[in-house]
Amino acid sequence: MFREDGWPWEGDSCSIAAKGLTGEGYKGHVFWDTEIFIMPFFIQMFPETARNLLLYRYRGLAGARKKAEEYGYSGAMYPWEAAASGEEETPLYAAIDIHTGKAAKVWSGIKEHHVTADIIYGLISYYRATGDRNFMDQYGCRMILETAVFWYSRAVWNGDKRRFEIRDVIGPDEYTEHVDNNAYTNYMAFENVKAAGQVLASWDNPLADSCRKEGWSERFDHFLRHLYLPEPNEEKLIPQDDTFLSKKKLSNIEKYRNADVRQLILKDYSRNQVVDMQVLKQADVVMLLELLPERFDAETVKKNVEYYEALNTHDSSLSLCAHAEAEAVIGEMDKAVGFFHQAMEIDLGMSYKDSAEGIHAASLGGIVNCILRGFAGIKTDGNMFRFTPHLPDHWQSIRFSFMDHGRKKTAVVTNEGAAVTAEEDDDTGVYI
Repeated sequence: MFREDGWPWEGDSCSIAAKGLTGEGYKGHVFWDTEIFIMPFFIQMFPETARNLLLYRYRGLAGARKKAEEYGYSGAMYPWEAAASGEEETPLYAAIDIHTGKAAKVWSGIKEHHVTADIIYGLISYYRATGDRNFMDQYGCRMILETAVFWYSRAVWNGDKRRFEIRDVIGPDEYTEHVDNNAYTNYMAFENVKAAGQVLASWDNPLADSCRKEGWSERFDHFLRHLYLPEPNEEKLIPQDDTFLSKKKLSNIEKYRNADVRQLILKDYSRNQVVDMQVLKQADVVMLLELLPERFDAETVKKNVEYYEALNTHDSSLSLCAHAEAEAVIGEMDKAVGFFHQAMEIDLGMSYKDSAEGIHAASLGGIVNCILRGFAGIKTDGNMFRFTPHLPDHWQSIRFSFMDHGRKKTAVVTNEGAAVTAEEDDDTGVYI
């Protein structure tokens, strides 16, 4: 398993599994966790490692093409659980249904398609922070274009409403299965295809030339103009999917939010019953707001964070860190600090009780994201890093280093702004 030119972590033959190297949980498989929760740290601190994580996904293109073909789609459709082959590794069956006594089908590997767009989101984030044109020309452009072809083939045309829809999926909230137009999935697919359009508009390489000649610029443009993107309703709520807001709410949700064990709700209800309720396993729309912060105004963000958090059992270890970040962004600092502390205790306390199978690596990444994106408020559009700080009251400042297009910089962030120093030339500026 070791490469001749170095140890595995110095190469691109492996990635970071959901449990890292700390246990056998999930059999060492790689999920969306890597690109969405873990990779941001490496992009900002160790971009060469982030590049290798993306090259691992490039190595998996053959497996992604195979999965797309097996499901009747075109392009590259990444597996929900990946390993060395790049093919789908998700088991077909898992826990027992409490009503039927039969093994319940694991739909994630079949229907949780947002992982494909998540990988491209990580790729775009890497390029914005590094400007690594060599990577894009050799690898990134192909990944973006082949996955965009998948989304084009995956969408269904609704002739009555004159729009593309993405039907029968699972979003990040795995308590809601087989839904149409999951907001997270649709918006992330849009970003994936938008990136492909930009590649065809600005990159000059054989693959881009071939795609242009085959008419993909026009197809992608048509997709972007007609893909249904769920908009906020009159109450400023973004519907998680076509039916979520019309479902009944769980009257005793606090029982499951405060339980000593995770996923207690599946002891009282079958998965089919849970699907028909407004109850979440983890952040879904809230994740969308964090990854695409420029998409929605501050009032819409606040309304949705508050609404969906009240329905969330936080049964996934990925949820507490996401909500800590979200609460910080909307200025609810007491809640942000509370969720932050809970997230810090996932592998130290007794709440999740499965750390013996390995620590929750993505949750650790989410904690770092909360500090950097939530509390320090760092973000970049590819040209400049900016800060919108929301520090807890008992924090005076945050100091950290980050990489900006190959230059190491140090930021000292307070609630008044951020002072940034470039170490090479001691060039200091203030970013607000």
